[in-house]
Amino acid sequence: MPDTCAQVPVLTRPYLWTRSTRVMVLLAIVVVLSLADLYMTLMHLTTIGMLEANPLARWLMRNFSPAAMIVWKLLTLCIACSILASIRTKRIGELATWLCVAVLIWLMARWNVYAESLASLSAEGLQFVTESDSPMWVSSPAG
Repeated sequence: MPDTCAQVPVLTRPYLWTRSTRVMVLLAIVVVLSLADLYMTLMHLTTIGMLEANPLARWLMRNFSPAAMIVWKLLTLCIACSILASIRTKRIGELATWLCVAVLIWLMARWNVYAESLASLSAEGLQFVTESDSPMWVSSPAG
């Protein structure tokens, strides 16, 4: 008896695109985008500084080293991915993972706008921004 599965292209094999598989692929995207966010955060935090809207992250950045920011980000990422992976076979697990991907794509778009706006500032404009008295402004020395 011939193996019919061997004749079907890989992407059309239904077992490859189960909910569980989709969620795990989406979680890999979440990890990559979260690490990109962490990289951008650290680059801005340890150079010119940045505006941080998240009050918990802002408190962490002001009171601890960048290493603490890395630990916090990786810990929360691991917890979130573990929870989502544990419910990957349920509809709510897939929807929640899609939401995470959407939020992170939006965040990457915001980083792009932020970086472009900083790049377009003159030296005087950049100095004005970095010396801002905004309560959302944070900076940290490298290390």
